[in-house]
Amino acid sequence: MHSIHKNKIPFVNIMNKNDNALAFICLMLIGFVFSRALLSMGMGLFVLNSLWKCDYKSLLSNNWLRISMLLGFLLLVSFFWSADRHYFWEHLQLKIPLFFLPIAFVIAPKFSNAQLKKLILIALLIGIIAASYSFYFFCTQTAYYIEQYRFAHSLPTLAYGNYIQLSLLVVFISFFTLVNFSLFEHKIAKILIALALLILILFIHVIASKAALLALYIGLLVYALHIGFKYHWRYSIGLLITMVSCFVFAYATIGTFKNKIGYLYYSALQFTHAERAEKLDINYSDIGRVLSYRVAMQEIKKAPIFGFGEGDVMQTMKLGYQHSYPQVPEEKMLLPHNQLLIILLSIGIIGLLLFVCYLMVPVFAVLKQDPFVAILFAIIQFIGLLVEPALEIQSGVFVYIFCTGLIYQQYRTK
Repeated sequence: MHSIHKNKIPFVNIMNKNDNALAFICLMLIGFVFSRALLSMGMGLFVLNSLWKCDYKSLLSNNWLRISMLLGFLLLVSFFWSADRHYFWEHLQLKIPLFFLPIAFVIAPKFSNAQLKKLILIALLIGIIAASYSFYFFCTQTAYYIEQYRFAHSLPTLAYGNYIQLSLLVVFISFFTLVNFSLFEHKIAKILIALALLILILFIHVIASKAALLALYIGLLVYALHIGFKYHWRYSIGLLITMVSCFVFAYATIGTFKNKIGYLYYSALQFTHAERAEKLDINYSDIGRVLSYRVAMQEIKKAPIFGFGEGDVMQTMKLGYQHSYPQVPEEKMLLPHNQLLIILLSIGIIGLLLFVCYLMVPVFAVLKQDPFVAILFAIIQFIGLLVEPALEIQSGVFVYIFCTGLIYQQYRTK
């Protein structure tokens, strides 16, 4: 069903609810890249627009919404066993969209083909603008930034410099465009969109975020298998050959990508040697991540059922570092770069079970309608959660809930 109700709000009654939803989703995308104020405004308007004349019985019966509310309630209740109240409120506020944006995505009907094409074109344009910003620095100071990638530094990016979440969003936009490519009928439009996708794929390799590259190549592998089952295996083989060629070509020609791979390999060697000599160098970011996993696992054993509370996650990690790795300075102490471990630290096994349900309910809803889409986008989303503390920052919260919600909205009722 397409947009039915006309808004009664003055000055916007010429638009229907679904058109408004499209506008507010685009506002969120623009805000993510350029302005946090616009991002927050877009989120709020998107929820309010969806609540206007909605079917509240249907809304309250939705499993994803119920679980999101339970998860939010458990995080809120953890206030009572959190000592650091300032940290508690600071991080709970960041997570609010996880519990309220599902309301909007649950209510919103599927976009029409015309609306979907507009959304894709706007998302591609925003992605290309973000890519152009980073390309400017890369092209004007190529040697400098290539050298910086030897030390795990990154190119400047929009989205307030959060190149990891920006890259993951670009991966999502690329695959979302790819699975809806058939909507565009004109040959020139298809050529321009294919060119835009090539630019975004180049951007992912130039920025060289490990999480985004992993999501991109695993996503392409899933897409290749899908093509093989749907059409013919020769297309799968062709895409796999293209993937390998793309990786080799990028390694040979893109200095940032090559140095990121080299840094990863060198870090692994240093970690192996340091483990034997019991001299871990925490100046390597990947070694720091491994230490964060170890500290988190040790601390989780002390309060496995209910965790330490949302407010005491960072303090618990600091105490764990001081006990197990006293040589690590405070500025190098990290939250575990894995959202599941953070949930265990915060609200324990009970919270983790709720969180896993929160992640899987939209996946299963889409799986019934389009297994390929469900698997493809679940992989992209889960990679970001497994290798980053994604939901501890506003940009990570937005990327997760936006991508999951949009797929849920578009495919659950197909």
